[in-house]
Amino acid sequence: MTVPEGPSASGLPDVNVPAPRAGQIAFWAATAGYSVLIVWQAFTLPDAVPGPLDFKDEVTRWWSRTAHVVLGASVGALTVVTCMIVPSDRIRTTALLTRPQKAHWRREENLPAARRMLRDDLGWMGAVGLTFAGYTLWTAGAAAVGQAPPMWTFITGLIMVVSVLLGYVGWMNFGPRWRPPAEPPDADHPYRPR
Repeated sequence: MTVPEGPSASGLPDVNVPAPRAGQIAFWAATAGYSVLIVWQAFTLPDAVPGPLDFKDEVTRWWSRTAHVVLGASVGALTVVTCMIVPSDRIRTTALLTRPQKAHWRREENLPAARRMLRDDLGWMGAVGLTFAGYTLWTAGAAAVGQAPPMWTFITGLIMVVSVLLGYVGWMNFGPRWRPPAEPPDADHPYRPR
């Protein structure tokens, strides 16, 4: 879905810029779910929580519930801070814009749209990361009460997360995501083979 984002350098609406809120909505929904999981586990898990599991579903090390919750909260906080600070107006994000046609996106008049798109992209990536991190915390909590899911579910989830993230990054780099609004769809792309 695309929405007009205001006038471009040519004076026409930027209709190629996707709706900027979807990634942020997904990110904040994942953050809320992750936070609920952390709080729930802080009050319901036993004192000993399994740390790493091997491929035979055997616990290799036990942690305290406090260590488990602090680790989970730290991962969540780091993800949230990264996804909020990087595209903010407080830091100069032009160095971070290494997307195709970076000269277009680094121009002052296009920087607000680039920040919005970067915020949305990081929102989607953060949502996927927090969902997988939440799944791993839930798995450890389930193992603590003797109901651990089979290891293949973790491996399947990991493969899915890596595939989704690689696909999204590929779409950003090779697809239309960061194509300047005035560029025709069949124009040469800097990363596309000629």
